Amino acid sequence: MKPGAPGGTPFPGHASGPEWQGRTGLKMRRLAALLAGLVIGIAIIFVVETIGQGLVGLFIVRDAAPGGGVPLGVKVLDLVSWTLGIFGGGLVASLVAGHRPLLAWLVGIVILALAAMTIALLDYPQWITIGAVMLAVVAASLAGRFSASSIKT
Repeated sequence: MKPGAPGGTPFPGHASGPEWQGRTGLKMRRLAALLAGLVIGIAIIFVVETIGQGLVGLFIVRDAAPGGGVPLGVKVLDLVSWTLGIFGGGLVASLVAGHRPLLAWLVGIVILALAAMTIALLDYPQWITIGAVMLAVVAASLAGRFSASSIKT
């Protein structure tokens, strides 16, 4: 097809027609999957922390934290919510993208970056940082494996 011809591409050597549209559709699907995974992951974190804050408030007195910081129950709740958010969001992203485990890892990286900002702002101890990274790796890998294993079933 000549450049500038009807239905052709204005750039010589570039794909046009169904081949180009197929690749673009696939990229858009993966981008939509990533965004859906992030929305679901953040929603899971919000729900778990909202429910957990009420439960933790029943069992922990705010003044009991050393130095007036964040109570231990809230720190553990944050770790649990981040882990569940990475797993749920990564699983959704991977399944929507057509069983692509890489998207589970991308969701995990973004949510871990958001968790790192929380850790830095609230001055969490070192074990929370290490735990968050380790649990993020486990959650993202499990989400990727579960989505990949659902192909066989």
